[in-house]
Amino acid sequence: MSRTMLQYADDKMAMFTKLVDSTCMVEIGAIAFKLGNKSSSYDAEEWREIFERIVHSMGCENMTGCEYHANPEFLEAVKTSFERLTIPTMIALQEEIPVGGDKKFVYQWHMLAKMLGITDKSIRERYRTDRKCCNLACPARNSGVRSGKKSTCEVCQSVFYCDRNCQKE
Repeated sequence: MSRTMLQYADDKMAMFTKLVDSTCMVEIGAIAFKLGNKSSSYDAEEWREIFERIVHSMGCENMTGCEYHANPEFLEAVKTSFERLTIPTMIALQEEIPVGGDKKFVYQWHMLAKMLGITDKSIRERYRTDRKCCNLACPARNSGVRSGKKSTCEVCQSVFYCDRNCQKE
């Protein structure tokens, strides 16, 4: 790839990174996946293509013929954007598959999480270090709203919860 093409590819990834990092692009994509998953009349193919490009950029080894290559900034932006949505979206996608429906949205969402290394354990660890509620189903956490004071688990002393209700779940 020529220097001009390399610069073009770098600029494209910089723009993609900014979109993922500073907009609600991933949230809208998650909603599109949920709609496409439960309704055969809603077409979410554009979002599948966007998310497929993200997956592709993380594994592509064709440095000379491809313009999508993940850099550390892009990976961090994508991981941060997906972490909060991964579990609630996966649950919704698995619960809303019509009988005999296609699981392409569930599969692609799962692949994104896997490629990004997002698991229940990694999410809990990140929230523990950031002193955020460790209940994966916490309404405040999943809405992106920062809740007030956190309580520390009395047993392990290393994870945090909004209140006793969050800790019980």
